[in-house]
Amino acid sequence: MERFGRAASSGLVSSCLTALLGSLAVKFAYRLALATPVAVAALLLSGAFATSALAASEPCGTPGLPTTTVYLPNITKTLGGPAGWVTPFYVQNAGSIQTIVETSFFRFSDGALIACRKTVGIGPGTSLVDNPNADADLPDDTQFSVVAKSFGAPVVAIVNQVQGSGPSQQALSYSGSTQGDTTVYLPNVTRRFFGYDVPFIVQDLGATPATVTARFISFDGTHTYTRVLSVSPGRSSVVDPNAEPAFSGAAGSGLVDGTQYAVTLTSNQPIAVVANAHNEQGAPVGFSHNGIGRGATTLYAPYAAKLTPPLNTFSPIVVQNLGTTVTDAQLVFMSATGAQQTFTLRTIPAGGAQAFDPRFAAGTTTPCAVASSTCLGAGEFSLKITAANPIAAVVLPNSATTAAAYLASSQLSSRALLPAAFRRIGGPDGWGTRVFVYTGAAAQLIVRAFVIPASDLMATFTVPVAAAGWASFDLGTVNGLANESQYALTIDGGGVPLAAIAHEYAGTGGDASMIYEGFGTAALSTTPAPASISVSPATPTIPTGWTRQLTATVRDQFGGTINTSPTWSASPISLGNVTQNGFFTAGNVPGPSTVAVAAGAVTTFFPLAVTAPPTVTLGGLTFWSFSGSLVDVYTETAIGASSTQTAVEQADADATQIQKTYLRTYSPRPLVYALATKGTFGQAAQAIGGANTPIWAAGVCICGGLHPNWIFVNWQDQTSGPPTTLRHELTHVMEHQLAPFTSLTPTWFDEGNARIEEFTIANTQWWAAVQRYRAASMSLNNATFTLFELISGSTWSARSAADASYAYALAAQAVLFLRADIGMSGELLIFDLMRQGKSFYDAYDIVAGRSYLDFQAEFTTRVRALAAAPGVATAADTREGLGLTFILYGLPPNTSFTLSISGTDSSIPSTRTADAYGFYYSYLDTQWRPGPYTITGTWGGGSVSGSALKTH
Repeated sequence: MERFGRAASSGLVSSCLTALLGSLAVKFAYRLALATPVAVAALLLSGAFATSALAASEPCGTPGLPTTTVYLPNITKTLGGPAGWVTPFYVQNAGSIQTIVETSFFRFSDGALIACRKTVGIGPGTSLVDNPNADADLPDDTQFSVVAKSFGAPVVAIVNQVQGSGPSQQALSYSGSTQGDTTVYLPNVTRRFFGYDVPFIVQDLGATPATVTARFISFDGTHTYTRVLSVSPGRSSVVDPNAEPAFSGAAGSGLVDGTQYAVTLTSNQPIAVVANAHNEQGAPVGFSHNGIGRGATTLYAPYAAKLTPPLNTFSPIVVQNLGTTVTDAQLVFMSATGAQQTFTLRTIPAGGAQAFDPRFAAGTTTPCAVASSTCLGAGEFSLKITAANPIAAVVLPNSATTAAAYLASSQLSSRALLPAAFRRIGGPDGWGTRVFVYTGAAAQLIVRAFVIPASDLMATFTVPVAAAGWASFDLGTVNGLANESQYALTIDGGGVPLAAIAHEYAGTGGDASMIYEGFGTAALSTTPAPASISVSPATPTIPTGWTRQLTATVRDQFGGTINTSPTWSASPISLGNVTQNGFFTAGNVPGPSTVAVAAGAVTTFFPLAVTAPPTVTLGGLTFWSFSGSLVDVYTETAIGASSTQTAVEQADADATQIQKTYLRTYSPRPLVYALATKGTFGQAAQAIGGANTPIWAAGVCICGGLHPNWIFVNWQDQTSGPPTTLRHELTHVMEHQLAPFTSLTPTWFDEGNARIEEFTIANTQWWAAVQRYRAASMSLNNATFTLFELISGSTWSARSAADASYAYALAAQAVLFLRADIGMSGELLIFDLMRQGKSFYDAYDIVAGRSYLDFQAEFTTRVRALAAAPGVATAADTREGLGLTFILYGLPPNTSFTLSISGTDSSIPSTRTADAYGFYYSYLDTQWRPGPYTITGTWGGGSVSGSALKTH
């Protein structure tokens, strides 16, 4: 085909748990080995958690001081066995720009650093998740302490603790600590209290050994007990009330069974504390919460409940007096309708605590049901607690089979962060999340949901808060979010301060309930600014000499996309360079390269390893070896890096499309040899594959014998237009994997399928039109090969190049007729019957319900129906891409004719010659302006004319 030149004229683009383990980084309802406290100590012998030691032991190598360090005292992997404790943890960016996070795992038993991971480019509001059960570099049945350090923006973290499944599962959640306190409060610690034991872990966050005094005071103020701990820097120690000495009658001698205590811990070093409660006698339930470092005279709790059967959820509230004198605490419950009830806990001793249990009349153990001055009515509520002294409080939403806990907030913030929230993970009854928000006033909340781990902003929605001052929403009802997914949430109050909690729950039985507190932060600027940059594709390696188009997505502080052009750079230059459009070209030297993408104040560093492909010598030729996703490719080094990349990428793209067409995966994988010249193509096919090729062949498939999946391609023939040869030959491989071909199988069936599959490549409308009208032109000149003449493979290969091109065109039409009769499903059934031992002809008879001889006899007539008379046909693309292809068909064989083109542009009439079958085609390239055109061919005996609209 030639490009038609334009002459001068007038103007010229989990089970629940199983599912959690796989996709959500599961929860771990953690119960310490209470009888052996040493086994649960977070032993970090090097003191690596101390601030002074962290910089010296930088295991992941991020330079500079961390913006935030978060301590997670208890992380496990299959602790107790495959169904044992697992602790997925989530780290969320709490700032306004992207950040880097390092997570270091230290083994409990000896303090050894087992693993360190670095995650880069965590955008504002998004979370990373680590599921230890999925970490191959962590040993099984092991406990760890984890230190998460961020560089660039502050972060927050939670840990979900889960074990078991069904009725025996347990679930707890606690928050990571970003700083320690020298005084920490635990409002509710029990010893054999209705089966509950509440051990707590104390971790030294300082640089020197901590001497910690834990002072217990019973709720009635009659018993006290003091326990002194010595904790090394970075280590943890556990206090288990059930394992402490029993009260002997002497003051301060021990702890009393069946008793609740408030505990105050004081230390000479900053400490962090986590309490893990577990019921030892009743249903296997547990809950977890952090120790409280600071109290306030006003506390806010977004959720409390007293519900009627069958749920029977109730929420005891334990309030601890952090002051030095006796105090009262007032509890104000607010229903969603605005109905309010107030109760008072009186004379709470200094350091002591009292509990309000909504099941009973205030100050008694008498059950009550009807709302009154001493009885909380049934329903769901928010809660505000006030006192003259600073206080702390823990809320304990419970039922007969579940337990959870969270801390009342000591302040309201402009924004709340929730690192993890779930939507039906594990099926319709799987893990979900309901969020409760306290504002104390009417508000319009703005909630954003970022999918984990991809970090894309999947939904932005509003939640109205009525005058009652609190509201809730469930992720299961939010449009735009998908089931079996987990999200990081941000909640903005629109100028109204708030506090939030997340209730993670499942309907699969057991203690599938846990709650954690949202993290309050300041509001972000509402002016969009670059905050994070992600780069795709995330390709870690690129061969020398190859190119890769990189795409950067710039997002603002709320996850929205910013339409801006970032700047690109690469280093070292010897390994590659990148244009300001993100087009990376690898150099000829292998090694590690880094691409930097910057927008505003944000820069993302994207690592690219430039690699030298392995070489192999076969048949006297040297090849580069590549293994694609579906196809193995050997490219002769003489074709160069650019053509090699095209061949490798095209082979995988072709294989992918062919698998879609034939509904089958290649097995075994095809092997493609791409050769630089016709000479080396013939040499390789003979020396490596043992096959002789026709002189006109651009490719050959060794589809039988010892190497049934080998393809040889003359890449010199693929330099212009879409490279169709690879797709053609890979189709042969698929056909011969679908069913064995015998000498009786018609060649037209084999080659017609392969030619048709070429039409699935982009910009091949012109090629499909050429095949159709070649067949039509033969027919109009009464020169059509019969279908019988297209059966023999040896006859096919012996044809001249010109006649072979027409044989392919006729074969394509034959297969199109076949598919018109029986559909692609029918053709696949023919392959299936051939695989079972039927011949092609018998298989056709069975599927079509008629004789193959009838199909063969009709062929010439059906080809004649493609065109009633000579004419002009067009296609809206060309072998070079954009443009207009035009075809003149049915002309007298070998005739000379005058070609004229008129329209938006025009040409000087010129003389052209049709081929031996009366066929000619050419095209108008992009130099010809879009618009209507008329193409006319005139010869001594007649003329043809046709019009078309050129769109590009």
